[in-house]
Amino acid sequence: MVETFKCVACHRVDDKQGRKRLGPDFNVIAERYAGEGGDAVVDYLATRIRQGARGSWGAVPMPAQSHVSDAEAQALAEWILSLVAVEPLVEK
Repeated sequence: MVETFKCVACHRVDDKQGRKRLGPDFNVIAERYAGEGGDAVVDYLATRIRQGARGSWGAVPMPAQSHVSDAEAQALAEWILSLVAVEPLVEK
C-alpha cells in the first residue's frame, strides 16, 4: 500500500535502507508510538496521514493525503505500528 500511495517517495520503511528521505522512517514512527494506546494511536496517525502534519518530526511539513480514504489511512497506520521490533523474552 505504501507504494500505491507513493509514501516511499518521502519515507523509508526501515532506517537501515540507505540515505534518509524527507520524512521519518516508518519503523521510527512505530517506535515513537509503541505502547501508546492501540486504537487511539491508530486514529491519530490515520488523521495525520489524511490531514497532514507539521512540527512533530522537524521543519518539513507532511502535506495532506486527502486522496487516501479513511479506511486506507487506518490500514496504513496499523501497518506502520506493526513495524515495532519486539524483543524476544529471554529466560533467566
